[in-house]
Amino acid sequence: MEKYTSATPGWEKVTVNRKDQSMVTETLHRNTDGSSAIIDSQKFWAHQGHVQNQMEVYATLAKSFKVEQYKSGVENVIKAIKFSDFEASE
Repeated sequence: MEKYTSATPGWEKVTVNRKDQSMVTETLHRNTDGSSAIIDSQKFWAHQGHVQNQMEVYATLAKSFKVEQYKSGVENVIKAIKFSDFEASE
């Protein structure tokens, strides 16, 4: 369970295309099976003197990751309740 309560590994991949003056950023995350998944992607480009931005959000994380996040949330709530009970008894 430590794997899901600690900071989850993630990174951002940035690709700059100097030819067409655009930039693409992708936020990546590690699935529970070790593979990587794109969480979101943004494209920036110049158009008539302004910067345009297109953002896409994907739901590509492993389903088990969501289950583990839920379990972690339940554990945190239980810990908070126990701490609250402890404080009340003091």
